[in-house]
Amino acid sequence: MMHITDPGVLRALSHPLRQRILGELDVVGHARAADLAAALEEAANSISFHLRVLAKAGIIEEAPEHARDRRDRVWRQTAEVFTIDSETPGVDQFLKPYVDWLQAMLLQASRSRGREASASIRSGLLTETEMRELADDVNDVINRRLEAALAAARRDRNRRDRRDHRVLFAVGLWDPRDAADGP
Repeated sequence: MMHITDPGVLRALSHPLRQRILGELDVVGHARAADLAAALEEAANSISFHLRVLAKAGIIEEAPEHARDRRDRVWRQTAEVFTIDSETPGVDQFLKPYVDWLQAMLLQASRSRGREASASIRSGLLTETEMRELADDVNDVINRRLEAALAAARRDRNRRDRRDHRVLFAVGLWDPRDAADGP
C-alpha cells in the first residue's frame, strides 16, 4: 500500500491516461511502453512520457528481471493500493472528476434503466458502530468482486468484453444543512 501525502505524487496519479496505465499494469503485472501503447491504443511516445512521470513520483518502477536486455525497460507498480491523505493539497482537484462522474452517473441511472450504470441512494438511522459494520460489509463485497474480476482479466488476455468501471461507495452522517443543494 502506498499512502500519498505529497501533492506532486497526487498530481502524477491524477492524470486519466496515467490511471489507465496503472489499470493495465494492475492486470498484466509488468509491461513495456510499446505493450501498454498497444493495449491502451495510445501513442508510444505519450505512454513513455507518462511512464516517466509515474516513475519519478515513485508510483511505478522498472522491473529488470522481465527485461530482454539492459536496454529493455519493463515497468511495474510499486503498490497495488493507493490511499490519499485527505489533507494533501490538491486532493479536491483529484476527487473532482470522480464527483463529476458520480453526478452524471446518478442522473443517467435515474433517467434510464440501461446497464451502463447502477446507483442506489438509501438512508437509515444507524449508530456509529452499525455504520462502520455496514461500511466494512459493503467494502468486503466490493473488494471480493473486484479481486475476482481482476483475476479473470489476468487469465483472459483478450479482455474485449471488459470495460473500466469505477465503484464508489460512501456512507456517512447526512445533514442536509451541509449540502448546498441537498435533496
